[in-house]
Amino acid sequence: MCQMGPIDFRRLRRSIILLADAEGKRWCTLSIGPNTWAVRTYTSHEVSRVAYQPQLRDYRGAFQILVQLSLAEVGEICGEAVAGIRFDDAASWYRILEHVEQEYGAVADGGDGPDEGPAQIPLTPMRHVYDQFKLYTSLACHLEMAGEIDRVPTRLEALFEASVNRFNSYMNSEAFFPQIPPRKDLPDPTTVTKIGTTRDLVSLTRAAGNCSVTNDPTLQFRYVDREIVPARTTGGVQYDNGDPATSGRRLDMLLTDTTARTPILAEVKVGNDKNPFFALMQLLMYAAEFATPHQYERLREHYPEQFCPASVEYEIGEETNGVPLMDLYIVLSAYNFRSPVRADLLEMTDSICSRLVELPGIGRHIRRFTCLEAKQPNVGGLEFEKLFCHSTIELE
Repeated sequence: MCQMGPIDFRRLRRSIILLADAEGKRWCTLSIGPNTWAVRTYTSHEVSRVAYQPQLRDYRGAFQILVQLSLAEVGEICGEAVAGIRFDDAASWYRILEHVEQEYGAVADGGDGPDEGPAQIPLTPMRHVYDQFKLYTSLACHLEMAGEIDRVPTRLEALFEASVNRFNSYMNSEAFFPQIPPRKDLPDPTTVTKIGTTRDLVSLTRAAGNCSVTNDPTLQFRYVDREIVPARTTGGVQYDNGDPATSGRRLDMLLTDTTARTPILAEVKVGNDKNPFFALMQLLMYAAEFATPHQYERLREHYPEQFCPASVEYEIGEETNGVPLMDLYIVLSAYNFRSPVRADLLEMTDSICSRLVELPGIGRHIRRFTCLEAKQPNVGGLEFEKLFCHSTIELE
């Protein structure tokens, strides 16, 4: 049986795919245009073409692409050049796809299609980077790493883009709520008089409704959910390095912009719990796993009233991403600004974010990087103050 490699929808504008949906599995040709994908199936004398938007909103995760082959790979299988054959040449492609089906018959015959869920969860380069940060935890080490990224931010851009591309093959419609281990109950917000843990802050944020930022009204947001896992997959599925799906990391908070209904990924750091640079690396890891059209449709399916339709696009130069951009929020509380190394890490994180917004590989997916300070609760309720905010597009 062949091994399915990463699905590449960005560079392979014309390819051959094994498609599985409610009707079964079949080999098709796929061509990708600026706004639509075209899938064609063949009989010996006819070609049937279906066009759909890249967001796949008409399919709602009802199909999987199990195998993707370049035209060069198909040519090697068939022993002939196929790149010059028009996709409307039904007789030729019927013969070619029959040949490919024989070569990959074990894949086409196995399982029952999309209800199986993803065969594996792609492990992204950003997740590898995060795992390194978990090993080297000293503030001094993080400051050195931050300095290197600030010096050459394009390296981080390349890792992020590679991660988004890597995660493009992941298709799943399950909810993001982890069951194992279960989420702990939040404390009663009326009893939280001091923010001592992440759960304290999350509880107050959820209870606050629309949350204002005192020194920047454009940053108003609303709570959506907590501790969600972008790659949550049931059924015993593993990451492609053999780790169980239950090892997936949990995002602290999912928020929504109250004006544009843009998804906001938020990481909370209370007291000496890590630092803003560590939070930024976490958020970029999560963002790479949410930045695909499939994942945005999954967000909208499970939070239909919270986020804007996938047809809304922000134009970045001559390119459009096809899904609304995300915001990344670092939320600090009881941060020790008097610590020289912590002050330097906050300043370095600010500088890195200001440079990342200028890079196209980041701007295609992330709208703004924001760092907020959550003030300790008082009679007036929870307050947030902007420490910095950098946008990849001009915001009204």
